[in-house]
Amino acid sequence: DSLLDVGVISFDFSKAKVYFEPYKTLVRTKFTKPSNTNGDNANEGEIVHLDRDAFLRDVFNFRQHSEWKYQGDIPCVIDFWATWCAPCRKLDPILKELSEEYKGRVKFYKINVDKEREVAEGYFGVNSIPVLLFVPKTGEPKKLQGLDSKESIRKEIELLDAGLQEPRAKTQASRKQKAESSREAGLRR
Repeated sequence: DSLLDVGVISFDFSKAKVYFEPYKTLVRTKFTKPSNTNGDNANEGEIVHLDRDAFLRDVFNFRQHSEWKYQGDIPCVIDFWATWCAPCRKLDPILKELSEEYKGRVKFYKINVDKEREVAEGYFGVNSIPVLLFVPKTGEPKKLQGLDSKESIRKEIELLDAGLQEPRAKTQASRKQKAESSREAGLRR
């Protein structure tokens, strides 16, 4: 018997982690074709599955524009996933809960990377999953790669919801400055 005879292995290269899930504990999720792929008419609190055309229409038309410009009216979270990805399946119930919690304030979308390679790989460079893209109403989206906790995802959504989304480099520089200032203040005492 090999390892693959008894379970599924998933790799998260961004966090250098390997996941193993035995077949007997594997949660069987029935993936059906979503009835609603129109993001503008999504029921509040619903996660909408986007195909390429819906993405171009509702999120960003990279065929017409070279610079990022979100086309939605409220911030959104985009989950890049695949049916075979164990970490993606673990993330799914978290996103369902958060979509209910932020209904009317943040839209939630899913893009299947196996079906929509042009969107995932071509424009966003998604080469390992899961990847969450946090898209503010204005400004650049922020990418979170790998499985993360509900609380850290909630923090990113709170930044979106409050309109405080900052580029990661600017945020890191700001944190570094605060740390240096507090160190200097401690030395002066």
